Amino acid sequence: AAYKQAQQTVAGTDPGCHLPWQLLAAIGKVESGQARGGRVDAGGTTLSPILGPVLNGVGFANISDTDHGQYDGDSTHDRAVGPMQFIPSTWKTWGQDANGDGKKD
Repeated sequence: AAYKQAQQTVAGTDPGCHLPWQLLAAIGKVESGQARGGRVDAGGTTLSPILGPVLNGVGFANISDTDHGQYDGDSTHDRAVGPMQFIPSTWKTWGQDANGDGKKD
């Protein structure tokens, strides 16, 4: 349902994008196993944080903190966050409040 809602939202804000929900589902499968096998509540919020590795240049990119730890809990380096594994600067720009709780998470 979340992927279909995202497709509809993007279609309304950028009709030329043609982002299929199936592509989002494929990304979600690769990045987090569909939120660790669907570990979300009825509103679609993950039950526990989904964090990627620390992006400190050891085996991964070196990305210094961009969010003061707001999204990833790390005020030194960034980490990918959530089922789709977006880095904090992406959340800041493109995050949505899909469950109506007032937070773009």
